[in-house]
Amino acid sequence: SAAAAAAEVAARHAIALDGMKEDMNARLTAAEKACAGRLEAAEKKHSTALAALAADMEQAALEAAEDYAATIAKLETSHSANIAKLEARHSERMTLLTAKHEAVQAAVARAARVPAG
Repeated sequence: SAAAAAAEVAARHAIALDGMKEDMNARLTAAEKACAGRLEAAEKKHSTALAALAADMEQAALEAAEDYAATIAKLETSHSANIAKLEARHSERMTLLTAKHEAVQAAVARAARVPAG
């Protein structure tokens, strides 16, 4: 009978649909697990890369601080040496000026002692 054939076709379709649903659910579950695994691996890789970058940045900061300290030390040494040179030069000039001043004073004193005319 046509009704029985239709019912049989409908039953086969329902069974086929259930099979397709189970297959799709299994595929979906497998895909979700694969994605979760990939995501976890990517997060680990990202975390490792961030840690390495942070370590590199810390090392670079330490090196920059050491370079800065060394540069400051060099500048301080150079500055001290320059000040010492300037002080020595100043002392020499003051000695020469004092000698000239004393010579001029002596000459003025001699000139004052010489009688006019």
